[in-house]
Amino acid sequence: MLPPIALDTAFVLLTIFLVSMWCLAIVLAVYFLVPPLAHGLGLCLYRSVIENDPPEVVFRGDDVPPDVYPRLEALGFRPLGNHWETVWFLSKRWRWLSRSRVFGSSAHRCFASLYYFPGIGPLRIAFITCFENDDLLATRNYGTGQVVAQRGYTIGGYDSEDLAGLLASHRQALAEQELQTRVDHEDIRVLQAAERKHSPRILRVINRGSLLLFGTRLAALGLPPVFLLMTSGYDSWTIPLGLTAAGLALLCVEGLNL
Repeated sequence: MLPPIALDTAFVLLTIFLVSMWCLAIVLAVYFLVPPLAHGLGLCLYRSVIENDPPEVVFRGDDVPPDVYPRLEALGFRPLGNHWETVWFLSKRWRWLSRSRVFGSSAHRCFASLYYFPGIGPLRIAFITCFENDDLLATRNYGTGQVVAQRGYTIGGYDSEDLAGLLASHRQALAEQELQTRVDHEDIRVLQAAERKHSPRILRVINRGSLLLFGTRLAALGLPPVFLLMTSGYDSWTIPLGLTAAGLALLCVEGLNL
């Protein structure tokens, strides 16, 4: 039989272990469930910041292919700065950060926005025309045939690396819809105002898959504790052990999405 001091020490260590397991289980549950639930309920947060310092400062250390900027300047666009967009609670991500390099042309009546999707694919380019009421029309170099039209927010896609051809398609879309604009397309704040008007609403519209993701993750986290309860009965370690094991397995499958 163990002496009283050894029993007390064992009890303390077991308590610390159980508390640690519960804390880890709660952290993992919050990490996996809060972003899709918040997005599914339309609670994502949007923030927009612009950098309009001189181009040699704004575009320093850039990863854009070196021939893209000269091609845009040859078409009559001049660099305006960076447009940073941050979204909290977007699908499975706690925070989504996007940087757009923005060029503008009064002659073509549009902006050129260059950006990457985080961890996904090649450089994206969109020509964007803004209007007096902050509505916008955009033509991007991917998603041929895909059209997004949401109350003053219209985007068309053409899979093309030909910037001149993409710009011509954009100008044709403007002409077909007989749209006129008198805003200054060499002021990056015009683009920022339009994105601030539409982006939060668009992000709330595309939230259907997030509730499905929430349900899937909830089931993945809940099944192991239920299984342990059914096979081993209730014990103080059953639920935290099951949740922790499921959370760590999910973390290995999906990786970190902070």
